[in-house]
Amino acid sequence: MYRKICLATCVAALVALPLACSSGTPSPTSPTTAAGIGSSGAFGPDNSTLKVTAPTPVSPIDDVEVEDYTPELRATNATGQYVPATGLQYRFQLVDENDTVVFETLVAGGDGQTTATPGDDLDAEKPFRWRARAELGQYFGPWSQNATFRTPPPPAATGGAYGPIRDISPTEMLGILINVHDELGFDLGSRSSREDRVKWLWTAVAVAHYGHPTLNRAGGDRNWCVKDAGAGRPPSDDVIVRCNSRDAWDTVAGAGGDGYSFHLDYIGALSSVQNVYPPPISSLPQ
Repeated sequence: MYRKICLATCVAALVALPLACSSGTPSPTSPTTAAGIGSSGAFGPDNSTLKVTAPTPVSPIDDVEVEDYTPELRATNATGQYVPATGLQYRFQLVDENDTVVFETLVAGGDGQTTATPGDDLDAEKPFRWRARAELGQYFGPWSQNATFRTPPPPAATGGAYGPIRDISPTEMLGILINVHDELGFDLGSRSSREDRVKWLWTAVAVAHYGHPTLNRAGGDRNWCVKDAGAGRPPSDDVIVRCNSRDAWDTVAGAGGDGYSFHLDYIGALSSVQNVYPPPISSLPQ
């Protein structure tokens, strides 16, 4: 009887042994590893492929009105789920009220927090939202929650340094375009680049929109805008637009070639696909 009991116990132990040996917990994976290095699989609910937490927006948040038109975006860094996350970069994405991405950048992580600042002025008195995420090579972590803020009103919106607000007719607008061209020495001919011509247009429309102490002392008309063709296409270099009605005029014949000339050619109301917006106040000449 003793030998039978012992034999049964030993057999049961041998059968259980492989199960016990195969139940070990796998070692954790560092944040530099996604669902297997080289794997395209995602493991996060938002399809993220980097095992880190989402950054946390610090400022600006809660729909605060910022002090200027290029606010610093600040977020706390992501942390690794298993080991410290080092060498991460951070993508910041800024979106306007029309769900258009107006600024996006990838920057090296800072010490505990990371910041990014738009390179161009944002539109005045508008709502924006932004978010951030950590990235490492081809892998990316989850996006942070959206943070919101508003830009301040335009400077001297009811008078002051740039004069009172007034109505500027299309004919007077063309005169301002020509005056800015002549006074500031712009060349829109064959030696100019598209960027040169856009700079001229934005400078002239800014002078009309905001007013200017020397180039438009009578005051600005907040209803003159510039435009682009939508879907990330570059801004026009010769079309002026009424901000509210979207009525547009071509102003230069032969732009980019020698012998160009100015005219006022009404081209109708722009479609909703095209974006209409004031030039940044930084376009005003000093």
